[in-house]
Amino acid sequence: MPRGGGAESQELIEVQQCLAAGNAEDARDMLELGYAPSPMGFNQSGLSLAHYATVGESAECLQLLAEVGVDLQAPCSSPKLDGATPAAVACREDLPEAMEALLQLGVDAARPCDKFGARPAKVAAINGSVGCLKALHAAGVELRGLAGDRHGASLLFYAVTGAQAAAITALGECGLDCAAVCDRLGFTPACYAATQDTTECLEALRDAGVDLGAPCDRWGRTAARYCVAEDQAASLKLLYLQGVDLRAGCDDTGKPPRALAEADEMPHLVELIDAMLLPLEQKPWKCKQCELENKCEVKSCILCGASRGSNPDRVLVPH
Repeated sequence: MPRGGGAESQELIEVQQCLAAGNAEDARDMLELGYAPSPMGFNQSGLSLAHYATVGESAECLQLLAEVGVDLQAPCSSPKLDGATPAAVACREDLPEAMEALLQLGVDAARPCDKFGARPAKVAAINGSVGCLKALHAAGVELRGLAGDRHGASLLFYAVTGAQAAAITALGECGLDCAAVCDRLGFTPACYAATQDTTECLEALRDAGVDLGAPCDRWGRTAARYCVAEDQAASLKLLYLQGVDLRAGCDDTGKPPRALAEADEMPHLVELIDAMLLPLEQKPWKCKQCELENKCEVKSCILCGASRGSNPDRVLVPH
């Protein structure tokens, strides 16, 4: 007979604590003594024993629960927690050892793991859970193609729209094409990355081999067009420093970034683009090291941020 008198009995709490600490031996003894009122062991927060074992990242604890009949794919019973299963918890918190153990114990990675119908890989991409993405890939889970939801989007879509640069890198390493269309609207990850307040996703795409000057949607627009449309000066600088030709047309009308910025009444972007398009010898340089070393060896353009060495003929390099 169970010793616990309710869902929040001290006995149940002790079992939960053992599982969260990865202490399978003590947890086994407690379960044999009836510390949990039911095999699932749901508490008032809607979490089962499997959720606690997942947090503990203990394969032994998860194995124990499987042996006593706990459903490792059961969602939490509270609507406040979005019906998260243990796999969803692992992918939200990036617990790769727990994810690996769940997969080995038969958890189906093609099965939705929350009330929104998301699969574990999608949850991992949204949350930038690189370890879980790699664990899923190592287990043979197919990460290419669509994420398996009604939006018709790939995992790269969720990584980039979640501003998860590390997830973009991981997905590229797992074989996904970071330059490919990532949703049913015809956009690529570079399109979304160019609209963000940070350059991290653009940098991740660059490092994955994406040509940032190439068209990034089905209309032939480039990332530069989206930088201007969303007033992202830092991203525009990054494109320039990566050698993107800002004189070239960047949208379906053939207009270059400067013309678009002028039409949208963005004088600060017009000034920035003009500075980037100046010949090397005409740029207004300032010393970046004099205050520290009293040397004029590295200089930076006051307007566009490009840098060069003391040799005026040296090619521009990112600083």
